[in-house]
Amino acid sequence: MMKKNFKKSIAGLLAALTCISGMSAFSVIAEEEAGTDDSPVLALGTHEVETMEGVDQIWTSIYENQIPGYSGEGFAYLTSSPISFKIEVDEEAMYQIDVRAAQILDKGGRLQTISINGIDYTYNMPYLDKWTEVTFGVFRLKKGVNEIVLKPQYGYGAYDTITVQKAVLPEVTGDSVPCDPDATPETKSLMKYLSSVYGKHILTGQQEIYGGGHGVQTNIRYDAQNDQCIDENGKVYTIIEGDYGEDDQGNKFPWHCTDETGIDYVYNTQNHVYGYNDYDQECNY
Repeated sequence: MMKKNFKKSIAGLLAALTCISGMSAFSVIAEEEAGTDDSPVLALGTHEVETMEGVDQIWTSIYENQIPGYSGEGFAYLTSSPISFKIEVDEEAMYQIDVRAAQILDKGGRLQTISINGIDYTYNMPYLDKWTEVTFGVFRLKKGVNEIVLKPQYGYGAYDTITVQKAVLPEVTGDSVPCDPDATPETKSLMKYLSSVYGKHILTGQQEIYGGGHGVQTNIRYDAQNDQCIDENGKVYTIIEGDYGEDDQGNKFPWHCTDETGIDYVYNTQNHVYGYNDYDQECNY
């Protein structure tokens, strides 16, 4: 009986040890699968691209093409793997990103892609057979850590250094006084409002009229014999002088005519009548 109990105890102990060992092994595997992002976080300034995450080879030439004058041990050549780094800033603001780069693959330019916190931006890098300072642009970075990635979507750009610095933006001011001294009160009020938000906000709108707009065809025709624009009711329209054209048969006609409402009627060379665009159609319904 004691032997049986002893064997059971040993078996239980071994099972417990096996379970603990298995749990430890599982924990290690799970930790390895989850991974830890320990890539360094950089500060504002200039950094060597060949030392960044994703660079698996330090280049000193692009095959037989020598590009002397790189600053560090070599440079990074964007081929198949993205190059990434993180940078920390003290405040949310606009920052300028410059690179010291070369591009010898395409004399027509080569599209480069930079991703800022997951948003892609493109820049057409011109042909550069020597190291040249190139500005990728000005981007908004959030306060704290930001991830920047050079993507090889088109690629084949050579990168020596990358510089991230606070952007120096021009002072933006606006004058609330219209240039027309006879501007209407409504115009002056609108100008005052636009001046108050100038450089602070973005005004957006949507164009409702595309192409020729809401084209309206009339029965106004040009009477060449009497040199006048007239409709079927006998109403005569004012011809805009000095604005004559000529058709394929050599017949002259005025391009524009108008009436007391100020509508600009334009000659249609296909049906030989005048028409206009009703820009107020949306407002009338």
